[in-house]
Amino acid sequence: MRIVHAYGPRRGEHVDPGQPRLVERWNGSSWEFFTMADNLTHARRIVRPPTEQVSREETPEPPADPLAPGRGRHRKPR
Repeated sequence: MRIVHAYGPRRGEHVDPGQPRLVERWNGSSWEFFTMADNLTHARRIVRPPTEQVSREETPEPPADPLAPGRGRHRKPR
């Protein structure tokens, strides 16, 4: 998906953040209208929704020391 200005010439997404925006979707051969947003912030929420925050209890532990001694496939011979 991409965000374009609803009115006027094509300009950067960041220009005039308070103006209405069109959200377009690629259908495989051309861009087509998907929805209209009131401003840039609303359009960005549609295109890139906020991710859920992961709590500390759900965060996996870091892997063991990847440079630990041993005979790995890519280890330098000694």
